[in-house]
Amino acid sequence: ERWSSIKLKIDKFYANTSMEDIELYNSSIQKKKRNIASTASAGYLYLLRSNVGYYKIGRTINVDVRVGQHLRDYPVTLDVIHVVVVPDMIRYESWLLSKFPDRKMQGEWFSLSDDDVEWIKSLDEETIMDAISDGAY
Repeated sequence: ERWSSIKLKIDKFYANTSMEDIELYNSSIQKKKRNIASTASAGYLYLLRSNVGYYKIGRTINVDVRVGQHLRDYPVTLDVIHVVVVPDMIRYESWLLSKFPDRKMQGEWFSLSDDDVEWIKSLDEETIMDAISDGAY
């Protein structure tokens, strides 16, 4: 029951907040992130599933710490669905985020299909590197 209440609050937030406001906020956060992390760094790409049905795509140098941060930031339960090591987590995360523009909810939260999730789970470092080097991004 509690999680249903939380999902209703999240849905109400999205219904009452314009996409322009959300994108403006996200843009300002991304600018700050780019200023902090302007050089390539190895790390992990991850896919998390929330108990309210949304998925989080992100990057980190420590998955456990990052999941803990998300648990403090969002009132949901999170499951780690997929993690892959990459040599340039910023570039590779941008590539992965760009694959689902029509499923984007807010920031890096997505409403993914089962096929989308299976495709992401099939990714490894080599697959991503090949896609980027082939000009797919």
